[in-house]
Amino acid sequence: MIIGIYGSVRKRDWSTLLILPSILLGSAIVFLVVHRIPFARTWIYVIPFILLIANSGFPYIIENISINSLGLLNSIEIKNSNDFFIIRNSLLYNSSYNSIALLNTTNGRIIYNNLSGLGSRGITFDYSNNNTMIGNIVTNNGYGIYLSNSRTNTFIQNKIKFNNYHGIYSYLSDNNTFLLNNISYNGFGGLFINGGDYNNISYNTIKFNQENGIDLYSYFNPANFNFVMQNNVSYNQYSGMQITGHNNYILKNSVNFNLRIGILLLGDSQNIVENNTCNSNSESGLRVQSSSNNNLTMNYLANNKKWAIELIDTSENNTITQNVMVGSDIGFPFGSVSSMSSQSIDTTNLVNGKKVYYYTHEIGLNPNNFTNSGQTILVNCSGSNIVNAGGIGLYYSNNNSVYENDFSSRYYGIFIYESNYNNITNNSGYGNSRGIMVQDSLNNSLSNNSILESTEFGIYIIDSLYTKVTGNKLRGCGFGLDAEISIYSELASQEFDLTNTVNGGIFYYYKNRSNLGTDNFSNAGQIILLNCSYADIKGINASVTLYYSDYVTISYVNISLYFNYGIYLYESNYANITSVIVSNSSIGIYLRSSYFNKIVSSTIYNSTGTGAWEFFHSRTIGTGVLISSSMDNVIINNSIFLNIGYGLHIRNGDRTGVYDNNIIENKEGGIFIEYSNDIAISKNRIDENIGVGVTFRGSDLNNLRSNSIKNNHKSGVFLIASDDNQFFMNIFQSNTYGIYLTYSATNNLVYNNSFFENVIQDAYEEFLNTQWDDGLIGNSWTNYIGKDINDDGIGDSAYYFDRSVDNYPLWWDAPKFEILNPHIGDFFGIYSPEFSLNITEGTASSVKYSFNNETTSYSSSINGFVDQDRWDLFGSGEINILFSVNDSRGVAAETKRVSIIKDIESPNITILSPDAFQVFNSTPPHFILEIVDTYLFMLTYTVNNQTPASHNIITILDLYSKIYTCHINLDTQFWDGLPNGEIIIKFYANDTVGNREFKEITIIKNVTDTTEAPSDTSSASISAFPIFPVLGFMFIASIFYYYSKKVTTTKNNSISSFFL
Repeated sequence: MIIGIYGSVRKRDWSTLLILPSILLGSAIVFLVVHRIPFARTWIYVIPFILLIANSGFPYIIENISINSLGLLNSIEIKNSNDFFIIRNSLLYNSSYNSIALLNTTNGRIIYNNLSGLGSRGITFDYSNNNTMIGNIVTNNGYGIYLSNSRTNTFIQNKIKFNNYHGIYSYLSDNNTFLLNNISYNGFGGLFINGGDYNNISYNTIKFNQENGIDLYSYFNPANFNFVMQNNVSYNQYSGMQITGHNNYILKNSVNFNLRIGILLLGDSQNIVENNTCNSNSESGLRVQSSSNNNLTMNYLANNKKWAIELIDTSENNTITQNVMVGSDIGFPFGSVSSMSSQSIDTTNLVNGKKVYYYTHEIGLNPNNFTNSGQTILVNCSGSNIVNAGGIGLYYSNNNSVYENDFSSRYYGIFIYESNYNNITNNSGYGNSRGIMVQDSLNNSLSNNSILESTEFGIYIIDSLYTKVTGNKLRGCGFGLDAEISIYSELASQEFDLTNTVNGGIFYYYKNRSNLGTDNFSNAGQIILLNCSYADIKGINASVTLYYSDYVTISYVNISLYFNYGIYLYESNYANITSVIVSNSSIGIYLRSSYFNKIVSSTIYNSTGTGAWEFFHSRTIGTGVLISSSMDNVIINNSIFLNIGYGLHIRNGDRTGVYDNNIIENKEGGIFIEYSNDIAISKNRIDENIGVGVTFRGSDLNNLRSNSIKNNHKSGVFLIASDDNQFFMNIFQSNTYGIYLTYSATNNLVYNNSFFENVIQDAYEEFLNTQWDDGLIGNSWTNYIGKDINDDGIGDSAYYFDRSVDNYPLWWDAPKFEILNPHIGDFFGIYSPEFSLNITEGTASSVKYSFNNETTSYSSSINGFVDQDRWDLFGSGEINILFSVNDSRGVAAETKRVSIIKDIESPNITILSPDAFQVFNSTPPHFILEIVDTYLFMLTYTVNNQTPASHNIITILDLYSKIYTCHINLDTQFWDGLPNGEIIIKFYANDTVGNREFKEITIIKNVTDTTEAPSDTSSASISAFPIFPVLGFMFIASIFYYYSKKVTTTKNNSISSFFL
């Protein structure tokens, strides 16, 4: 045995290095060649080769390891081995080719590993037989499991998901067993057998793959005799199963909800499809295409959109028995009379609980031939009366009468194919896709039929001549003429009279008319114009279709009754569609091969998608506005919302203008530009769509400008295979990605956009050739952390994201500043304060300030005076000034606040003691003053205009009322020097901003009079002294704490002062 292990190998617990003898493979002799990676942060070893010389008969085990292959070829490679070995419980990842490669190897057991190779394949079996793979997780590879020329291998309970290509791909490999695997969410198909016989595919879950769930492919190599049983194959994007081999047995599978066919037999023959359930597939439940001699039996097929069983092309000699069909039946879309008449279809088949009748080459059948019929198929039959026969299919059948049948709940209620001169009258049907379908036929009459709620059309005519249509009543559906396959002469040959009604209104079919007006459309239920011009359709509640008609105005029309198309234009030009409302249609407005039309000021919503056309694999279901193969059209000022598909889908539609629309909350996405060039999309609101905001596929030279692209559940913009597009002045906000460009999108220019708050990332490109600036201007980004010191709006450093770069990111720094003046707590009076700011970073373009919590602001420079008029309106008290500095774009710095004090009230002085003209002797008087002021700063006094040489002032402050009580004792020596007589004492009180008040008192000095007048001076002095130490200290402390001022006594020539 030779085993190669390539990569960084660690123990499974990620703790220590895996080195010899950490791998013990039985009694093998192990040789290691080990190299350390230069400059590695930790000791990570690359093991390029391990050679085992094995003793036979032992199980060799590799387990509990993790191998990071560092982009090398294979994590584990085993070749040319017949020895029994096990690889289990290991993590193998980051290989460039395979996590495990078995080359010419047998007897291996691959158990419970995680194979996330990120390379071409999770595991390869090449010429390797009799190996078993159980319980592995195989994800994020190219192919999950790849077999080539390998036999008798067994795959059980593996999870094979999220691989880029097929989950399992088997090439020329026989007799393998695939059992109980989950094969889902792979980029191509689930299980693909490209040539291989006698494989057993059973009990697997195969869902949500992007192509077919199971594909037995035998175009170049046979895929025959395979057994496919009891698999759950659902929700795949193509068919559930595609079988192209012969003698395969398809048994008891559940094949539901696939986006195309349930089970497709394509080519080859002799397959058995038995007892399967095929429900709710978007096309047919079971299709037989160019495939013969198959046996379809005992299958249950319900609610498939088209047919339950569909036979197409050269499918011959198929046996169809005991199938139960609900809501759909058996159909032949097209084929030759020989192939259609070669089938074996008996009455054991049921449609909606009733028998299927299949007649070929019969003449003169009557109602007794259709007893309890759920469906009647006639191939090459004539002269029959078909009554109470359920759904009807006339193929190559002429001169038959079909009347009084109920053809409800199927794809085509009555299908007339290559059949002529038949009379279809007095039949009724409900809930079909198309009630009556006439194809490739001539001179048939459709009269007095009642058709309700067909999801596509009530009556549809394609590629046929001279159909006479009279007296039919349609409700919840309308008439349709196919213009894409039919030629003009066929359209013009149809005969509709005014006895046909749609929703109770008249069906108008005008040909070759001009200047039609409102009088020509009174009580309209539906309108079709063929080769008409200058019509004015206004104020009706009806669907409108234009074929080859120009210069038609459609305005103030309300369409809300489930028509296939609300408004449809085919090769019609210069129409003006304005102020219309279209809701609940399959497609709201559809322009096909039409030019120079306008859709203006209209509302298109809730397009249901039922019965819409398909283009290859690109579906247009539920589109609000569809423009296909049409150019030079304009969509302006419309509201397009809540549609099941895209809001606007432009396919092969160059030079289209999309302006000022609201395109919101559409399920598939907002706008889809597909294979279209030179599209201008400007000033639209493209928000809150469930899918992508704007998708470009295969579209070049388009311009996306000035749009709001917000809150879309996927990307704001997504590009694939689209080049040379420009995106500028858009807002990308709160999308999953702002813009996502795949590897195939090249040379696109993205500049002057605003990206912010996108969930995963603002922008991502796979190929690194997007230009994120135009050489002068880049974009605004959520997480740019640079600076714009020179205030030119461009960041001073480039913005890097992933491997991409915006060289000129848009960025406006808010300036940074400090307040130099005023300071917190500064006092001001009647004059407004001066302020001064210092800009510490950035450039200031304007300065604004406001007061307190006011909304009014005032502009200024960085230095100036506060507005005097506004200042005058404030009274005394604390005032907050809020400054903000803006740069040239108006980006504001954080607001800064300074609190100052305004004081415009002068102190109020009251002399409590002594009384005026009170007489004093040799003892100096004691004065008690009360001063009321919030911000008292200084108290001074004079005696006969002189200042005492010394004095003692005791001041007591009431902290709550701001009342100062002052006790003043004159100096004895100074008092003695005063003459007898009147003495005038003046007291002055100044506050912090210079407001000044004075009071004076006159007392009498009489030192010769021994009888002193009564005085309370002594008592006042005595009462003051005991409280001085406490109250004086309290006052000084309080003043210091509240005003940060010292209590001082200052002497000068004239004033004795007390500063507070």
